[in-house]
Amino acid sequence: MINSQNYLGPVRYAQELILKGTPMIVFDVKTTGSNLVKDKVFAFSGIKVVKEKETALIIDTLDILTNPGFSVSENYGRMIPDRVLSAAPGEEECFGKIYDFFGKEPFVCGYNSIAFDSKFMQQMYSRYKNEDFSPSFHLDIRKMAGEKLDLENYRLKLVARTLDADGGIEYNRPIDDVIVAYRCWTVLERYYDEIKSIT
Repeated sequence: MINSQNYLGPVRYAQELILKGTPMIVFDVKTTGSNLVKDKVFAFSGIKVVKEKETALIIDTLDILTNPGFSVSENYGRMIPDRVLSAAPGEEECFGKIYDFFGKEPFVCGYNSIAFDSKFMQQMYSRYKNEDFSPSFHLDIRKMAGEKLDLENYRLKLVARTLDADGGIEYNRPIDDVIVAYRCWTVLERYYDEIKSIT
């Protein structure tokens, strides 16, 4: 429902964490499909953001490709050809970097990341660490967009265009989705202080 405040609590809590100096990790995974058993992650991107006074600073970035061991879909193949992925290290070899990037009980944020990305993260954590992917808090920007914007669909590109958050982005690298998602957060959080919607 537009203008509802059902997600106000999570947004306020995220804002409190940011004000306390807790790093926010905005992340995205690209996968070969949606099957948690058969499909694999072939790209992981993330930025780690902290706020100092009134300035948000990106203090770390991770943008890696992994070889899933088989061809990706035609849609993703336009972004990253199979010949590029076949030369990348395997998921297991890359997982250590991903694990170190998140650290213990991170504060994470993504776009539709609770419903999708976190499930693939859980699969990787189970495979290579025998652990759960356990963020201390997980904010989903897709939920904010669904609550505050009245759109025909809630794909990231349309939400970003509606919020004028996609300037200079060509969506030709996996990290682009992370940058745009973070920009959407910075706009959408203000909609919880102002009762309004965009159509």
